[in-house]
Amino acid sequence: MKQCLITVCAVLCCIGVKAQTYTTWPYLYPEFKDGVIYLLNGKKVYHKVNVHLLKSRLHYVEADIVKEAQSGDIYYVAAGDDKFMVVGGEVMQVVQETEGGFVAKLVKIDEESLYDSGGAYGGTTTTSATRNLSSVEVAGGTNMNHMLLLQNKESGKEVALKEEYYLVANDNIYRAYRKDIEKALDPDVYGKFKSFLKQNRIRWKDPAKLKLVVDFLVKNT
Repeated sequence: MKQCLITVCAVLCCIGVKAQTYTTWPYLYPEFKDGVIYLLNGKKVYHKVNVHLLKSRLHYVEADIVKEAQSGDIYYVAAGDDKFMVVGGEVMQVVQETEGGFVAKLVKIDEESLYDSGGAYGGTTTTSATRNLSSVEVAGGTNMNHMLLLQNKESGKEVALKEEYYLVANDNIYRAYRKDIEKALDPDVYGKFKSFLKQNRIRWKDPAKLKLVVDFLVKNT
């Protein structure tokens, strides 16, 4: 039996099964990081920053109070070596850049996981979902004392995270799914795109490969 379990684990590793990531802290970073917020009006401001994983919004600390930045005012954000931009109203990390576009990663709380198996026969319940959602919102709320927030860091309800990739090319936004992109292409580009995919063996969760897709879209859309 033990040998069987080892074999199953080895097979799962080989096919790339990824364990679900969980958090009790509704922010991307374990602590707020020194950052620079570059605004569309050309100004830049310095704050400790973090990305709220439920709202996909930029939070910052000012006078020890957690506040939320207006997404419409942000050009981009630098937090250490990481860069963030607002894509479709949500703050996403730029993981690959090329002339005319970039690949963005959205890390977000899986809201479906908030509906746990608290109902009869394993069914979901609105009550449990509301309880889970409230714990996340309170833990990462705005206008909170930063030190108090850190002290209560581990007290939230454990929730699952999910990752999604988006492509931005010529100011157009695409989800990093083959079907989504094909639907958005003009008929005269569709055939060229199929050939491109075959030649480059695109993997839709690989940022380096997705950068090639952005290059294609920049040149052909």
